[in-house]
Parts: sequence; structure tokens; C-alpha cells
Amino acid sequence: GIIADWDKPYLTMKFEFEAAIYRTLCEIAKKGLLCERSKPVFWSWAAKSALAEAEVEYQDKEDYSIFVAFDLDVKACEKLGVSKASAVIWTTTPWTLVANQAIALNPNENYVITKEGLIFASALLKSMVEKGLTSGEIQKELNAKEFEKLEAINPLNGRKSVLIMGEHVLMDGGSGLVHTAPGHGEDDYYACLKYGIEVLMPVDDGGCYDETLRAK
Repeated sequence: GIIADWDKPYLTMKFEFEAAIYRTLCEIAKKGLLCERSKPVFWSWAAKSALAEAEVEYQDKEDYSIFVAFDLDVKACEKLGVSKASAVIWTTTPWTLVANQAIALNPNENYVITKEGLIFASALLKSMVEKGLTSGEIQKELNAKEFEKLEAINPLNGRKSVLIMGEHVLMDGGSGLVHTAPGHGEDDYYACLKYGIEVLMPVDDGGCYDETLRAK
């Protein structure tokens, strides 16, 4: 059986309940514990409405992936002691590359700069050689943290991309450098939040790119 107070049910749509939440929120705000910022959410371009996680289901499928080289700027190359270097990212969501704001490396891994000036995770160098991306000859090997906060250039729009640390970067595939677009993914969002990187979301309510895509 069920025991309940049927005469005084707990209803989330009651004004008393909403008022209680509002009063509590005001107390939190008075203590300076609230801040306003954007974060990525599931969105339906057809309904033009946010979706709850319970409304979203994933479909497994085989798809293409892409490697993209982001050239490090002059200052970054000088710090690394090389004439040129490119952070080679790997992604299965190339349509988000225009919204890239960072490149994540695993802080517990070492990374190499090859003779060609390409940066890969040491643990994945053999895989990169097998894919024909590099001869495998190493110019330098450094801990990931040596690359932290260096800047690279997005080849699609010339925007800067900051090299950051991210525990979510795995060594089970790709290059060990993860394309990071905080406006398109939760892992990316929280990784960039630690570095105070603003969220760029260049897609409107209808799922189309908007004016923020224009190169700077």
C-alpha cells in the first residue's frame, strides 16, 4: 500500500513552492554565491528549445574523423626553442572547429615535437607514424605542462587557441591533443572554465552559424 498526505500533496507547480525556492535563492545571492555565465545544453533546432538529458538518446555509428594542425605563434615557438611547431588536434566533430578556443593536453603525459614540427603525445607517436602523419623522428620531448597557456592559431579563422590541461584527454586514440570548443561540449566547457576562457557559441536557435564566426 501507499501512505501519503493526499490532502496536502507536494506539488512543484504550486506558488508556495516557487516562492520558497525564490526566497532561498535570494539568500544565496545575498551571500555572493551566485554568478551568471553561459554553458552548453542539449538543444533542439526543430523545437527551438532546450532538452533534458532524459530526452536525449545516442545512436552508435561509424563516422569520419580529422586531424588538423594549429600553428603555434612566434612567442610560443620561442619559448619551446624551436623555429616552428604545430599542435595536431584530432576530432570527430569537425563542424565545431570554427568554435575552437583551446587545445587540451593530458597533464600526466609527455609530448614530442617531431622533426617536421608536429606535436603529438609520446604514447601515440607510433600510431601517428603508422598513419603517415610523421616520420617519427623526435626533435624534443617535453611534459605537457611545458605547453600550458601557449597559443596557437586556428587555420580556419585566424582566432587564437590556448593550450590547456585536461584530465579528460585519453591516450586510446587520436593525437593526444583534443580540439576544445566550450560552446559545444560539457568536458570542453569545464576544461576552459578553469582557465577563464569565454564560451563562444556561434550557432543560433535554428542550428545555423551566426555572425560570431567572422574572423578577427
